[in-house]
Amino acid sequence: MWRYTTISRILRDRTYIGTLYYNRTEIVQGSGVGRKSPLSRRRPESEWIAIPVPAIVTEAVFDAAQQVSRDTRSGALDGLSPGPTCSAASSSAAAAGAP
Repeated sequence: MWRYTTISRILRDRTYIGTLYYNRTEIVQGSGVGRKSPLSRRRPESEWIAIPVPAIVTEAVFDAAQQVSRDTRSGALDGLSPGPTCSAASSSAAAAGAP
């Protein structure tokens, strides 16, 4: 079963529309004292390195998903009936004989 956090991360990840970003974080110096792993922090976007990758989602679909996500967070969709959930969709697929 897909978890909400997994789906949310996928919907925000620009890699799916053809751009992977490298150099997004950096290790914070001196933060590893007494810790098993050092802390990292996000670099400014101007320091990110864009790497073109094959897109599996169009930018229009990605933008539409972002708009739905914003509408959901703002409560703009309150009162609307929800669509099928991931578990309901997978149950339907399983009943139809899908792997």
